[in-house]
Amino acid sequence: MYSLRLRVLATQALVLLVFFALTMIGLDIAFRYTAERAVRDRLDVELLMIIAQTEFGDSGQISPPQELPEPRFSQPGSGLTGSIWSHDDKLLWRSPSAVGLEMTPPAETPLGERVLTRTQLGTDRVFRLAMSVGLESDLAIEFHIEVSESDTAFQAQLSRWRQQLGLWMGLSLVMLLLAQLISLRYLMQPLRKVEGEIEAVERGDRQGLSEDYPEELAGLSRNLNTLVNNERARLGRYRDSLGNLAHSLKTPLAVVRNLLSAVPEGERGEFDHQLETMDRLVSYQLRRAAASGSTTLGRKPFALAPHLARVQRSLDRVYGDAAPRVTLEVAPDLGYRGDEGDLYEITGNLLDNAYKYGGGRVRVRASDEDDVLRIEVADAGDGIALEDWTELLDRGKRLDEARPGQGIGLSVVREIAVADGGDLRLAASDLGGAAIQLSLPGRAARLDVEPESTDPEPVR
Repeated sequence: MYSLRLRVLATQALVLLVFFALTMIGLDIAFRYTAERAVRDRLDVELLMIIAQTEFGDSGQISPPQELPEPRFSQPGSGLTGSIWSHDDKLLWRSPSAVGLEMTPPAETPLGERVLTRTQLGTDRVFRLAMSVGLESDLAIEFHIEVSESDTAFQAQLSRWRQQLGLWMGLSLVMLLLAQLISLRYLMQPLRKVEGEIEAVERGDRQGLSEDYPEELAGLSRNLNTLVNNERARLGRYRDSLGNLAHSLKTPLAVVRNLLSAVPEGERGEFDHQLETMDRLVSYQLRRAAASGSTTLGRKPFALAPHLARVQRSLDRVYGDAAPRVTLEVAPDLGYRGDEGDLYEITGNLLDNAYKYGGGRVRVRASDEDDVLRIEVADAGDGIALEDWTELLDRGKRLDEARPGQGIGLSVVREIAVADGGDLRLAASDLGGAAIQLSLPGRAARLDVEPESTDPEPVR
C-alpha cells in the first residue's frame, strides 16, 4: 500500500530537484564565464600598460618599464607576473615577482591579438594572457609579451559562489517543498473527508457519504452512496426472498404431515423420512435468511457482553433445571460490528449445542486481536472426536439422534463465518470436553462508552 500524498510529494520533489540542479548548473556556468571575463579584462589592462611603458629597439633590444602598473609585479610570490620574449623565444625581461619561477615562452599568437590560456607555472595553475607585437619599421621583428595571474583567488571566489549558491538554492528548495506540503495537505482535505466518512459508514455511524464535495469528487460520492444503498437493498431482497420461500413451503409441509398422521405408521413408507428432510431444509433456509451477509456497511457496533447475557437467559428458561452452569468471560467494552441477527445465529447455535452436550458446565470467552473477533465456547462434556467434526459441519448431520434438533446449527455458524472470511475450529477444552473456536475478521470493536449494566449472571 502506498500513500497518494507521498507519491505526489515525491514527484514534485523530484521535479524541483531536477529544476534546481539545472538552474545551479546554468548559474555556475554563467558566473564562471563572467569571472573569467573579469580576469581577462584585468590582465588585458596590465598587458597594455606594460606595452605602453616598454620601448622596443630596431635591433631587437628593449627598454623595460621603469614603473610597473601594478605593485604586485614587484612582490615575489604575489601570483602576478609579466615577461617579454623575443621572436626566437629568448627571455628579454621578467617582473621581479617572477624571481624563482621557471618561465616558459608563451605559445605563438597571431600578431596584434591577445590570447588567454590556462597553464601550469611552477606549482600553480595560472591564467596567461599573451600578445605578439612587431616594429612598424620591420614587422619581421616580433616581441611576445605575456602576463600571468594565479587562479587561486579565482578558485576561492568560485568556491565561495558555489557555497552560497548551494546554500540559498537548498533553502529555497526546502521552502518550496514545505509550501508544496502545506498546499498538498489543503488539497487532500476532500480525500481525507471521503476516507473518514467511508470509515464512519463501515462503523455504522453514517448511512452514506455527504454531497458537499468538489466537482471532481462529487461523482465518486454519488456512486459510493448508490453502491451502499443497492447493497443494502440487495441483501434485503435476498433475505425476504429466502424467508418468503421457506414460509411458503412450511404451510404445505404442515398440511401433508397432518394428512399423513391419519395413515397407519406401517403404510407411510418413505413419506416420513422425506418430510423430515424437507423440514430440515426449510428450517435451514429460515435460519439462513436471518443472516445478512458479510457486509458491515452502516452497522453500528454494539456491546457483546449484554448480548451473550440475553442469549444465556433465554436458554436458561428453555432448559430450566437441566441448564448447565455458564461462565461468561467478556470485556465490557468489547463490541461486535455487524448484523445482530447474524450474531444471534452464531451464539445461539453454539450455546445451544453446549447446553445440550456440555456436561453441566459451559464457559464462553470473547476477545479481539488485530480487529479479529474471537469467540470460544468450551464445555465439560464428552467432547467431539476429530473424525466426527467434519460430519457435524455437514448440513443436517447429527451425532445424537436421541436429542431434538435438525442438525443444521453448526453448519449455519460455519457458513456465516466463511462468508465473513473467518473460520470455525474444534479444540480440546481444559474443562474436559470440546472447545469450539470461532474467528470473525473485521467484526471486533472497542466501544468508547462504557456499556450499561446488564446483570449477565455469569455463574449459575
